[in-house]
Amino acid sequence: MGLFLPDSPARTRFAPSPTGYLHLGSLRTALFNYLLAQATGGQFIIRLEDTDQTRFVEDAEQRLYQDLTWAGLSWDEGPDRGGPYGPYKQSDRLDLYRQHASMLLERDHAFRCFCSKEELEFNLKQSTSSGATAHYPGTCTGISQAESNRRAANGEPHTIRFKSSETPVSAPDLVYGAYKKAEREDNFIIMKSDGYPTYHFANVVDDHFMKITHVIRGAEWLISTPKHVELYNAFGWQPPNFAHVGLLVDQQRQKLSKRDIDNIGISVFRDTKVLPEALLNFSVLLGWDPGLQNKPHLDKRGRLTLDEMKQNLKYFQNRFIRDLISGEVADPPALGNRILKPIQAELQRLDEKLTTHKPRNKTSGSVLPAGMDEFDFLDHLSTRMDLAFEETYIHAVLKAWKGPIDDHSQFIRDNMYAFWSPSKLAYKDSFADLQDGMRRIVLRKQTRSLENTDISRVLLHFRNRLALIPDDEWTLEEVGNRAKELVDAVEYYDTKKEQIMNHGAGWRFFRWALFNGMSGLSVVPMMLILGREETLQRLREARRAAARREEVALNAMKEKMQELKDSRVRIAYLGNPKKEDTKQVQVAEVMEARNVKVAIKKDDPEETISDTEHFLRAMHEARPDQGPFPSQVPIREYTLNASPPVQFLDQTEFKSGYRSLLHGTNNEGQRDRRKQMRPDYRLKPLGSIPQDMVAPGPGPFYAGSVVDHPLRPPFPNRAVHAGAAENERRVRQDMDKASNVSLAEAEKNLQRSWLERGDK
Repeated sequence: MGLFLPDSPARTRFAPSPTGYLHLGSLRTALFNYLLAQATGGQFIIRLEDTDQTRFVEDAEQRLYQDLTWAGLSWDEGPDRGGPYGPYKQSDRLDLYRQHASMLLERDHAFRCFCSKEELEFNLKQSTSSGATAHYPGTCTGISQAESNRRAANGEPHTIRFKSSETPVSAPDLVYGAYKKAEREDNFIIMKSDGYPTYHFANVVDDHFMKITHVIRGAEWLISTPKHVELYNAFGWQPPNFAHVGLLVDQQRQKLSKRDIDNIGISVFRDTKVLPEALLNFSVLLGWDPGLQNKPHLDKRGRLTLDEMKQNLKYFQNRFIRDLISGEVADPPALGNRILKPIQAELQRLDEKLTTHKPRNKTSGSVLPAGMDEFDFLDHLSTRMDLAFEETYIHAVLKAWKGPIDDHSQFIRDNMYAFWSPSKLAYKDSFADLQDGMRRIVLRKQTRSLENTDISRVLLHFRNRLALIPDDEWTLEEVGNRAKELVDAVEYYDTKKEQIMNHGAGWRFFRWALFNGMSGLSVVPMMLILGREETLQRLREARRAAARREEVALNAMKEKMQELKDSRVRIAYLGNPKKEDTKQVQVAEVMEARNVKVAIKKDDPEETISDTEHFLRAMHEARPDQGPFPSQVPIREYTLNASPPVQFLDQTEFKSGYRSLLHGTNNEGQRDRRKQMRPDYRLKPLGSIPQDMVAPGPGPFYAGSVVDHPLRPPFPNRAVHAGAAENERRVRQDMDKASNVSLAEAEKNLQRSWLERGDK
């Protein structure tokens, strides 16, 4: 079961007596029972406790149904609609009570009392006059069972009393914690002389046989709950969960009751045109200040509908739980039994699994996605803290946690790095999330500022500065001041928010190093809880993990730059394979072709573009639909004795993927590109641009002439073209120099990151 709502459907009941009409306090109790059943998918039951025949009010039952219906509360089972566990009036269940009273007599958990009313009153007066606490004197406890049966068979008036335990019994309560009286219970009456059960006895029997899981009632019944627990124990039954809510009082702090019906009766509110929604809001929020909760359960209207009350029932108990954790409500048993011990048991279960767990092979991923199973959860954990499973440590983490505590298992998942150190896989998987959108990191040290620095260098600086604090000065004030100084010394540009983050930007680095980026825990208080050694160790491991990822990124950048260099078109000039004196193969590095014209078909221009667009790719990635587009013609082999290349490509050459630009001898003229090639001139594709680089567009499509090569014969009137080619070479060389400088600077930064501390 969770800390607030049960994991299974709850069966609750509202059990008024028909001795008066429904009033505001009773409506509030009924509302809480209704909400718990509805919020958990359970059942809400109406039961009439009509055993007090002397105070019976004739029309109280019908008025009860009318008032609840007007308020909007519906019930699943009750006297008016039946159900599987009826009848739902105690007066119709007398045989069941008598049967179970006899069962207690046979088990020696009860006895018959033949004392008259006058005798009991006399004993009571004697006790009170002497200043002693009034107790049943035990007059009939010594009567044998045979004599008791004989006197009862003769019709002698008697009651049946329960034999209470010799020591006080503790009664657990969801609101007030464990309740125990200082003295043992008296031998209380369970069956009256008229054959009707008392409230205490009928209440227990009915709740058991109607399978009630939660009893929510007024706090005046808390003092009687130990009696009920003793009855459950005598029968060997499991008690339900008890929750006693505070009473409504008047200005004199006196309990509101049916005697105040003229002022607080539901019929009074109905007759004065009070809306039922307003009355429900007034009832549910009495004694509870939603303004103290930073939760989205109330909108700006300051009110709730009945459906909203059902959906947000757990928030009504959140303040009490928070008060338990903070110490404002001093109830150590409730804190330990309801919160600390369930968390402790779950931690031990997970730690046992972790000792035999083998991490999976992970490559990348986000931090704890919503669908992560328990094995993935364990993959991100390393060694546990020495005191992590102690109740005092768990209590300290709860104080530092600002999120919800709906369930102890979810609380552990949300705060797993408070109990275990992050694994290397955890840092690896979460580094991309840390780095996402973070650009141009600046770290301002005392002597200098580091521009465009790495995450690993920031973490190294954080660790070195915190390491200067000795153990005896590792306090909230000292650590808080140092951490504030460090986080304010960092700034970076956030590409998602499109702004410079310079106010507390360093908290993001601290949170990643300590908790793998998970939110919720307060950083500085957790540094004290983790301790100096663990805090510095996590900063060290996080820095190493960041440096490894940065090195991988740098190597990837190198490879990409090299690919860009190698992406220049290479044309291999091969000798004529038919001749024995094949010339030596030479390779020339040239730019991609430009200014290649595409012959547009006059009869169908759209088909021309459609046929050629898969050979082309966009030059500008940001505007792939507007070009210009360089050629995507595959790399080819050419013979040295071919004729000089023509300047333009035609449609056939684009569609075929072969470029018929072959060199000839020096004294040969320009070859007609439309003439059929000689059989001994072979054209072999060596490769092509990947298909995913193709981004079709409307054109224009063009690719330029091949850059001059030393082996290429001189060509008349090419001064303009030669100058343009030379200019392209210079531009390319400048680009190469700039990329080399960028790579060198990145390598230098990484080297400083690795070597500043002298370890890897």
